[in-house]
Amino acid sequence: MNVPALINNLCVTVIAGHVLEAKALEHHERRTAGRFCRKTLSVHAVQRKPGAEFLARLKVNYARANLTNCSPGTVAELRLVGRCDEANELSEAILKAIATSYPELVSECARQLQKQKLFQNL
Repeated sequence: MNVPALINNLCVTVIAGHVLEAKALEHHERRTAGRFCRKTLSVHAVQRKPGAEFLARLKVNYARANLTNCSPGTVAELRLVGRCDEANELSEAILKAIATSYPELVSECARQLQKQKLFQNL
């Protein structure tokens, strides 16, 4: 897998903000509804009016998994085969591309990038 080529050819599909929000919520609900939450020790309930920060996280996660031309499993696959530096580089490029394509998500992309870098240094 040629990571520099993936990064150079990385693109993010831009969709309208309200469509992104609806798709991100639907994606999250589909993945979590009815699952047990360790944090609250209860079953996840569908929450249709999440806070702004939580909604931004859902949008970035949805964009990362569904609106880039990079397969969602590529970063994880690189980590599994011991190419962590390349995985981190690709993940950073994806978040930067999302931030460029969706300026309203810059702060959430920065937060996720900062969190990722904290885990790299453990």
